[in-house]
Amino acid sequence: MMANTKSALVAIMATDPTVTAEQRDAALAALEGGAKPLAPLLPVVKTSEAQRLLGVKRTTIWSLRKAGVRVPVHVPGSKRARGFTRESVEAYLKGDKTRGVA
Repeated sequence: MMANTKSALVAIMATDPTVTAEQRDAALAALEGGAKPLAPLLPVVKTSEAQRLLGVKRTTIWSLRKAGVRVPVHVPGSKRARGFTRESVEAYLKGDKTRGVA
């Protein structure tokens, strides 16, 4: 792999808040031929489930999204479905109201 290609991939993955450093390293290793298993995907809950867990209406969920407090992620295996990581929803329930991936 050319150095420019690797640099571009690192830059792209660095801007994606859903990609962990471990996942980024595993992906680059796989592309370079030294593949190791990728970390498991974080469990994703759909908006309706996040709504139920938080005890709020859909509009509140999307208000949090617009404010940057909770960031939706794509549901693995779907082109259009979006959801929130269970870990982030649970952190929000425990009082972590900081910006982050949900």
